[in-house]
Amino acid sequence: IGYYDMHVQGDFIEWNITMQEADEYPISFRYASASKYGGGNSPLKLSVNGEVISSAYPFIYTDSWSMYKYSDMIDVTLNSGSNTIRLELAEDHSGPNIDHLRVGKPPAVVMKTNGWARTV
Repeated sequence: IGYYDMHVQGDFIEWNITMQEADEYPISFRYASASKYGGGNSPLKLSVNGEVISSAYPFIYTDSWSMYKYSDMIDVTLNSGSNTIRLELAEDHSGPNIDHLRVGKPPAVVMKTNGWARTV
């Protein structure tokens, strides 16, 4: 459907997700960033269920606003039932464009001979 543009300090995006079991899960975010602020890093504050997990979760420069990649995975504890995951632009700079949240490990990746990744 699109992306969310983290544009000014205080902007945030929030997901409400339901989990069957309480456990530790890896999460990551699909994003694009052409901002070279801070040496090419546009960090966001990451919170889960109101607890700050990282005050500066990194979103590294992706070369253009139309080139998307996934952020590094980070393990978070999610409750059985409802959970809230929030990214917030805590500093006064332009942030990344956030496309979606991924919960769980990504699929296996096979490198093709042309160098492009392909999921299997």
